[in-house]
Amino acid sequence: MIILILGAFAAAYYFLNQKGDAPITNTPTTTPTTPRQTLPRPNPTQPTNPGNQTPSTATSTTSLTPDNIPRVRKLSEGPVAGYISYLEKVIEEKRQINKTYIRFFVKRTSGISQATASSTAIEKLANVDIPANRVGEAIWNQNGKSFFMRYPDSDESIQTLYAELLPRSQAGRTSTTTNSISILPFETKNTFLPKNISFLVPTKAGTSVVYGVSNNNNLSVYSAKTDLTQRRLAWSYPISEWQVQNPSASDLFLTTKPSVDIFGYHYTLNVGTGVLTRLFGDINGLTTLVSPKGDKTLLSAPVGSSFDTSVYTKTTGQFERFPISTLTEKCVWSTKEKSALFCAIAKTIPQGNYPDDWYQGNVSFSDEIWKIDLESGSTKIYFTPEKEVGQRLDIVNLSLTPEENELLFQNKTDGGTLWILRLNEGLLNNSLL
Repeated sequence: MIILILGAFAAAYYFLNQKGDAPITNTPTTTPTTPRQTLPRPNPTQPTNPGNQTPSTATSTTSLTPDNIPRVRKLSEGPVAGYISYLEKVIEEKRQINKTYIRFFVKRTSGISQATASSTAIEKLANVDIPANRVGEAIWNQNGKSFFMRYPDSDESIQTLYAELLPRSQAGRTSTTTNSISILPFETKNTFLPKNISFLVPTKAGTSVVYGVSNNNNLSVYSAKTDLTQRRLAWSYPISEWQVQNPSASDLFLTTKPSVDIFGYHYTLNVGTGVLTRLFGDINGLTTLVSPKGDKTLLSAPVGSSFDTSVYTKTTGQFERFPISTLTEKCVWSTKEKSALFCAIAKTIPQGNYPDDWYQGNVSFSDEIWKIDLESGSTKIYFTPEKEVGQRLDIVNLSLTPEENELLFQNKTDGGTLWILRLNEGLLNNSLL
């Protein structure tokens, strides 16, 4: 018995201290019937990009999925003078896709940068030989390959520059013995245009422009090629202060510049015939936003110490109340849904003289992004900045990307940083052609 007991202890000691060649794993005898658990996607109303986060400066253009990229993010580190979004056909992962590019002019650096809707990368494309922070406005042509810049000159006149973005040749790259320094991939071909151009609107075709020159309180409107050659006088008028829109191929829409104490008027101008037609007027502080087909006009005007918003239909001459009050500078019409708009809607409207106090920075708003459908009367909130980015935004200069999967806008509070909001969680720039 003693011998048997000692033998059992020796065997147990041997097996317990033996080291195998590989770890032992438990292999299930049957296939699991429930899917493997995954982490949930962030709730769209929860912060996904803190307000103090800065965009990546990497130049990689690797495509990302919606799980890798915030629903809303800031594209520029500083104020932007103007931007454009456009589509380009590219090959990625052995398939041809439509890719959305966003190009913008950064005031602080006098440089052109590029982003895409499908990546967090920001690429610096070119510098423009203009003193930093001087440019007040950059107006892009539709294809994103050229633009106009307006800025005050040393003699207090308004200088306008036409710039084309041209790829830099490989011969323009330099290197040193210790590292390789890549020059920016584009350079600009600059042409200075006549001074004191009061407005400039590229046509939808992208090959011509309509522009106005103010002289002794008189405005002369010309149509011309993009570089302002082959110009033709279309119209002249003894009032020089106008806001100009060109949603259609044939007509300009002109609105007198707004002030709370001044009557405003809204017209169409046929550039070919020079015929000016009044649509409506005698409205103090009038601002307008014309629909893509020119058949409707969103308008806002002060009411007491606040403001109101309406929609004018050109064919009937009738006005209808907009579902909620906002300023027209805070809206953009959809081109895919003829009765829909995306608007920045203030949570509360401080008392003031509108729109003057807002223009002058005496009041600011804390906005949300809403979609308003005029036909159905439905409204939907798409974005609440405090919840998603942790800060208030006074939103202006809204624009939809060509496929309307994203909304671009600027923040007036910080001078005009550029932001992008993805509207459709299921789409991210990867539509097959």
